[in-house]
Amino acid sequence: MARSLFPGRVQSRASRRRVTAGSLVVLFGLLGFATPGAAQVGTEAGTPVGIPADNSTLGPVGDPEAETPWAPPEALSGEVRILVAERWGTNPDDVVLDWTRPRTLPALDEFAGLEVLGGGRNGHWIVSIQRPPPAQDRVSIPMKAGIRRWVPVARKVVARGKTLEPEDLEMQAHVHWGPGEHLPEVAEVGWVAQRRIDTGDILSRPGVRPPLMVVSGGTVQLIWTSGALKISLDGVAVGSGSIGETVFVRTEAGTRMSGVITGPGTVLLSTPGTRGES
Repeated sequence: MARSLFPGRVQSRASRRRVTAGSLVVLFGLLGFATPGAAQVGTEAGTPVGIPADNSTLGPVGDPEAETPWAPPEALSGEVRILVAERWGTNPDDVVLDWTRPRTLPALDEFAGLEVLGGGRNGHWIVSIQRPPPAQDRVSIPMKAGIRRWVPVARKVVARGKTLEPEDLEMQAHVHWGPGEHLPEVAEVGWVAQRRIDTGDILSRPGVRPPLMVVSGGTVQLIWTSGALKISLDGVAVGSGSIGETVFVRTEAGTRMSGVITGPGTVLLSTPGTRGES
């Protein structure tokens, strides 16, 4: 027998163990551990302290079924891909759908009508499904859509300033979530790395860019056309750029003009000049 935790009481060792166990349960509750269904404190049953006897809280957090990828029947998904492709002006075969699993799975083997609602920003839509009799109701399911395309990725580390060669890249299938109009411009052989690019990174702007055809301070040939009339003169580039980009130039007379780069050191003038600008 030993002195009691409470005045006037005497406790046995078994009683003290029960008090200690109860104290631990209260402590676990204060710390946020779930106590219902927990194993008896101790290791008599071969279970470490604080671990549920049935492992009910082990494994992924949340409903395992909710984390399992879900999609409606292919007939319905195929129709939705066609609707999205029409809105985006692309091939339905390139459209990828990622569905949100409904809390209650409705029967969708047959449907009387479909609508794709929303603007598709970042690929997000609401699919409204009209079910036929006997249900005769409408089910709305969130969905995300993207476009699958082949893009160049770095086969190995590419240093800044390196011109891409065939052995530096390989093509892989990637999904861009959202409309195709927002797809980044991807690289080609001959483009130049603007920063270090790690293995597996997509080779696209601004990490890589086409080679410069005009360099600031360099001599350029300026071409101006009007109908059958064509005038060519020398000038100096005020900025740098690649084919198809607009650059400012200055003529030998000091007139500042702008034009589109059409080739190495060649600029097609597009605006009237202004004399004396700096």
